[in-house]
Amino acid sequence: MRPLAIASLCITLTACGGGPPKFPERFTVGGTVTGTPAASLILLDNGGDPLTINGTGSFTFAMPVNNTAPYSITVGTQPAWQTCVVTDGTGKIQDGPQSDVSVDCSTLTPATAVTLATTAQLTTARPGGGTGVELSGVTADASGNVFAVESSVGNVYEINSSGTVAALGSTTGNASAAAWSATNSTLYVGDPLDGTVVKFVGTSGAFSAGTPAINGLTNPTGVAVDNSGNIYVAQGGASGGATSSINEYSSSGALISTIATGSASFTPYGVAVDGNGNIYASDKTHNEVVKIVSGTPMVLAGSAAVAISGTTEGVDGVGAAATFNAPTSVSVDSLGNLYVLDSGSGDIRQVSPVGSVVALTNVNNPTALAAGPNQKIYFVTSDGAGTGDVQSIVPTGT
Repeated sequence: MRPLAIASLCITLTACGGGPPKFPERFTVGGTVTGTPAASLILLDNGGDPLTINGTGSFTFAMPVNNTAPYSITVGTQPAWQTCVVTDGTGKIQDGPQSDVSVDCSTLTPATAVTLATTAQLTTARPGGGTGVELSGVTADASGNVFAVESSVGNVYEINSSGTVAALGSTTGNASAAAWSATNSTLYVGDPLDGTVVKFVGTSGAFSAGTPAINGLTNPTGVAVDNSGNIYVAQGGASGGATSSINEYSSSGALISTIATGSASFTPYGVAVDGNGNIYASDKTHNEVVKIVSGTPMVLAGSAAVAISGTTEGVDGVGAAATFNAPTSVSVDSLGNLYVLDSGSGDIRQVSPVGSVVALTNVNNPTALAAGPNQKIYFVTSDGAGTGDVQSIVPTGT
């Protein structure tokens, strides 16, 4: 009789409004990002469920929230050089998905410029003395030692973390771009005159004399190194266009592969590689920044259809809505943020992985830049009349 009694009780409970227990409903939380963030923004919900956002538009957190439970949207990581502000980020889920959170990233963090080496310091350190300096490339190691190269005579300088300026030596021709390899403790310098990439091996204050690492190049204008120590060289070729390319070489100088070839619509100038092996290039001729995907240059930002001349500044925006004025030097920081030097206008600009472009600052006569640790950007200037220096910028308060 006991089973029948239990069954009777269950029927009675159901008839009286009982039945299976009701579980809380769960709804998503989201909103909209405005202001063109040009680096990764990370949002948190109730201190967790991190959501990485690389552009504008709508967003939704992956983890839904119980109805009647609170939610609180905060910024976990600000985009480099920007400040994002959350509005309507707290509340309780009630009757359905919440999509009213607003995140505005239009506030740019002011930059603080610091001069690391003046024209006088560089010429004093130059072998044989002389006056005037024209700088064309810059890079830095993780310890804050900066390396700058002089275009016409190929001199290579080190400005150590204490501010001491010293000459490391020179190429046998001239110098264009520079790249530092933490894997090999090696400085690589492009030499367009001799068609080589020259290497200087060592540590601060103790470098070997420069020796060719790669030969047989035609007008190398960009150099980068990946985490494995492989070297990437952008060369303009004899006449640009179809004769230009981006090649990958081993640390011993052996050709590994041709990453991309030039064409009527693509002429590489600068090259950069991020920590995940993604390859980026600037196209000074077509005013574009590209990402190389399976050997094909895919335009990340900029437009060849928009002609900009003189010192006119480009327009910030996303993808083809952004415009550049002769982009040359490109560099990627440890967080994957891409930086581009607009040589025509003097703007230093930041580009997100989805092509959002923001101008960080404007500089007089910049010729090259390099991203360093802690959001620091190094750059060199030359006015064409013998005056040039090495500087850095960081966001105010960093």
